[in-house]
Amino acid sequence: MPSDPRPRSDESHCRIESGWWGFLACLTAALIALSAVVAVVAGPWLLTEDSALFQHGGWYVTQGAVPYVDFWDLKPPLIYAVTAALALAAGGDVLLLHSLSVVAAGVAIVVSVPLVGQLAHDATGDGTAAFAAGLVVLAVPATYGLPPFGIRPKYFLLCFGVVALLLATRGRSGASGVAAAIASGFHQQGLGIALLVVAIAADRDGLRAAGRTVVGGLSVAAAVVLPFALAGALVPMLVETVIVPLTVTRRYTLSERLVDIALALGYASALIPVAAYGWLRSNVGRARIAVSADGGRTPPSWWVPVGGVLYGAAALFIDMEGSLDMILWLPFLAVGVGQVVAAVRRDRRRAAVLCVLALLVAAGPAWYLAPNPPLSGTLEEEHDRHAVADFEHLPKEPANPDVRTVYWDKRQPDRCHYRLSQKERVWIHLTDATFEDRTCGDWPSGEPPI
Repeated sequence: MPSDPRPRSDESHCRIESGWWGFLACLTAALIALSAVVAVVAGPWLLTEDSALFQHGGWYVTQGAVPYVDFWDLKPPLIYAVTAALALAAGGDVLLLHSLSVVAAGVAIVVSVPLVGQLAHDATGDGTAAFAAGLVVLAVPATYGLPPFGIRPKYFLLCFGVVALLLATRGRSGASGVAAAIASGFHQQGLGIALLVVAIAADRDGLRAAGRTVVGGLSVAAAVVLPFALAGALVPMLVETVIVPLTVTRRYTLSERLVDIALALGYASALIPVAAYGWLRSNVGRARIAVSADGGRTPPSWWVPVGGVLYGAAALFIDMEGSLDMILWLPFLAVGVGQVVAAVRRDRRRAAVLCVLALLVAAGPAWYLAPNPPLSGTLEEEHDRHAVADFEHLPKEPANPDVRTVYWDKRQPDRCHYRLSQKERVWIHLTDATFEDRTCGDWPSGEPPI
């Protein structure tokens, strides 16, 4: 990419311009390490319920279990490929498996944050903008605060999703399709990235490039689906990862969802209008030249607002249960903020913007950990005022061992419903199934259509 032609009088700015990648990687690693220390102090080997299922599922696969048949889950299968490999590496020791899972999750985030900075750098040609974009991702504490509590698919979704966008914008159409398909194999949200990289390839290099992107994605999809087809588990995988998410939806009001987003992002929600301004400024008429640090020689970045609107709408209208549900929105917000930073010409103003972002990163944990953080109580009251019940019918959960106990005790449950999430219980109600089913994944109305 062309270098920034503007003179730099401040030595610290010069260092950021040239060393932003290393600064972001080190800062992310330090925050994850600090979170791990806090997690250990809070209680050694703490584990979230979702992470316990993913890690137990991986270990269970090494014992001959088939995902979606021997245990019920909504997520696509690649997370179980990862945890099964980690379980084999751990030799069946679940304590070591948990440690390896934490390391894998942390590495995914440490790689992802500088990659988001690289997206901003490619869009602006500006190192300070790249550093600012990375800080935007770190302004949401869930990105670095949750990995010490176990593995989750969304860490890998973020990593491969950003890789797919980088490859697409650099003309690597086939490889971008592969990366987007891998992201989709970890979480359904990756489908938005898949559509976006196909559009980028078509816009950049024509229909043949778009075709290469599709072929790359389909090759990964075939490799993922084939083992389930051979195991006779294709229908269970389709039912649980496609049919259930489309059928079981939460009830909410628009006001409630807006407050949910603000509560999940915390103080970082103030960056949404800044990012939107960056999207508009860099993509409307001659304004794109004004925001570009290299005089307008960088390629158009229409995909940034398109992705931002797409994943913003997903958070607003589809499903939003916490910060990690917006993890693919963060790169687009980050690049938008980076585009604003690239438009700032004076070093002092750029330094002031970086200081504000640094303060947001520092204040992020207080939003979740402080007894009464400013604004949080007001938003909680607004949420309660507009909230409705998540689901109309939610069957009572039967007496069941906690999934974390199942994981630590290395149990092989005699029924497939042992996580019993809310959506799982609603699905059981809708299909007249029982909590005692030994196997899962039957088509809801008998045999599937041809």
